[in-house]
Amino acid sequence: MNTPSLSPAFSSALRAHLVAEARSLRRRRRWGVWATGASVVLLLGGTSAAVASGVLSLPGAPQDTVLGVERSIEAAGVGALDLGPVPAGATDVALTVRCRDAGAFDLPGTGSMVCETPEDGAASWTVALDAVDPTHLEVIAEDGVRWAMTGRYVSRETLPLETNADGETFGSIVAGETPDLVAVVATNGSEGYVRRTDLEDADGTTAARSFRSPADALAWQEEHAGRSVAIPVFASDGRTVLGEFVVGGSGAR
Repeated sequence: MNTPSLSPAFSSALRAHLVAEARSLRRRRRWGVWATGASVVLLLGGTSAAVASGVLSLPGAPQDTVLGVERSIEAAGVGALDLGPVPAGATDVALTVRCRDAGAFDLPGTGSMVCETPEDGAASWTVALDAVDPTHLEVIAEDGVRWAMTGRYVSRETLPLETNADGETFGSIVAGETPDLVAVVATNGSEGYVRRTDLEDADGTTAARSFRSPADALAWQEEHAGRSVAIPVFASDGRTVLGEFVVGGSGAR
């Protein structure tokens, strides 16, 4: 008999709700991630949605100022990068790992990456300085599995959210607070914003506020299994429609 389980995305929403209710003060690392290569699988210290997260100067998103020089290492199996002394003002470490062979690559304290084919792609992390030892940024892989890593110190600041003419805040969901209009990429490739309330209704966050047990969550998930919900994507004015964003189902981005 199969044991029912929550989907990762819905489980994340439910967990966030429970953590909020418990008023947890547990500290979380800051993440900023990009990847190239269709077969790169990222396994990071948290989950992510298909939202714009600071590639450009997005309101509410982190913005990094490069400090010092970039350092790099090429190795196979287990190895570590030393970024040298921490410069004044540094808050984070920006790392890029490239696959040279297929395999799994574990970066203790920062995340993991799986490449399914050789020369498969690359992934980048930005991690808080106090979460790692910048003089020993270790990568663990099987013997003979080759990889390359570059890294440098950065000073990170979070850009403030902005407000439109209707008084709605807009920007990135990684701002430390969720704006009224959340930055996303529409199915047609347009960059815009969805209303937080629309997103929460579609992804189960709104429903999760009324759950009293895991059974309630499973019942909601089974009822909505396979469904997709398209919600409008707006310009920052919250009125001009640019496209749509699909949540759930096979069409989710």
